[in-house]
Amino acid sequence: LAQGLRDLDKYDGLLFTYDHYDDDYSPIPGMNPWTHTQEIVKTNLDIFGVQNYVKMHSMNIFKWFENPFHFDLIFIDIHNNGDALNKIFNQNFFRESVEGGAEVLFCGGSKTRDKINVERNEKPITSVDCKIE
Repeated sequence: LAQGLRDLDKYDGLLFTYDHYDDDYSPIPGMNPWTHTQEIVKTNLDIFGVQNYVKMHSMNIFKWFENPFHFDLIFIDIHNNGDALNKIFNQNFFRESVEGGAEVLFCGGSKTRDKINVERNEKPITSVDCKIE
């Protein structure tokens, strides 16, 4: 996304990232952990020359709703499951933003992806009960 903003330089855009940046995080029990630090992300932004298009924040996305701001496009990847997405999609500011034209992208949403949620004892993504299409 940052490369797109850079390459379309007639647009004055900025990406805001919100992540918890844990070291040695293992998304699936028994899976080898990976290192996910802000320094690694900053290094990659520098390598691709897009550091001026990204503002990084180390916080849980749900904290963002305590002081939300207008967005045109949001990409959500929070180890998605039905409960987490319902919490986001049914939040008033978020719902009103989408109804006003903001776009949402998120990981998952297929019957195949639901199998991962079931393995993790989570609510499947396809069961999301929000009123946003």
